[in-house]
Amino acid sequence: RQTQWHLNAIADSHITPTQRFLINHGQMLEAAGYNGDDMNVLAAQPAAERTFVLTHGQTLKAAGYNGYAMNDLAAQPAAERTFVLTHGQTLEAAGYNGDAMNDLAAQPVVQQTFVLANAQTLKAAGYNGYAMNRLAAQPAAEQTFVLTHGQTLEAAGYHSYAMNGLAAQPVVQQTFVLANAQTLKAAGYNGYVMNRLAAQPAAGRTFVLTHGQTL
Repeated sequence: RQTQWHLNAIADSHITPTQRFLINHGQMLEAAGYNGDDMNVLAAQPAAERTFVLTHGQTLKAAGYNGYAMNDLAAQPAAERTFVLTHGQTLEAAGYNGDAMNDLAAQPVVQQTFVLANAQTLKAAGYNGYAMNRLAAQPAAEQTFVLTHGQTLEAAGYHSYAMNGLAAQPVVQQTFVLANAQTLKAAGYNGYVMNRLAAQPAAGRTFVLTHGQTL
């Protein structure tokens, strides 16, 4: 019996800190959505970051996080982690994944506030978290344009990134698209191509509107 104890002690002394972390916490991390690669990465992160994940892994999983995104969040400042823990499930319900939440957590408070106030409206217009983050960084007038016309544009075949692009174009170009989007959609146009057409001279736009479906 003493010999067995001695052999176990020798074996235990050869276990690396990383191996010991995985032995102690591997099942818990797997239950939180971790795969082996992400566990290995976490095991090499500072102790405070590992503790954050072990404490909040299930909460983050419920907000749509995978292990990769949890590891990244654990390395972000405390205020950003708190933002995610506070708003994660709300954002997940609006179409966010963990990576997009991490990005939003690092953006200015005014941009976070915009997203939290308008996320469901933007989701209804086809936005995902990454596109919402980009829109949140655009000027207020551009945000208002999307909030006002987003669902109309989505019905005309616009993708969220194309909406963000149109929002930054001159008003006269936006007006052209809003007036003609359904006609252009019927001619096979998507939002990106509509944006480019809106920036062309009037004669070019008229040609397309006249002959688009024939072509």
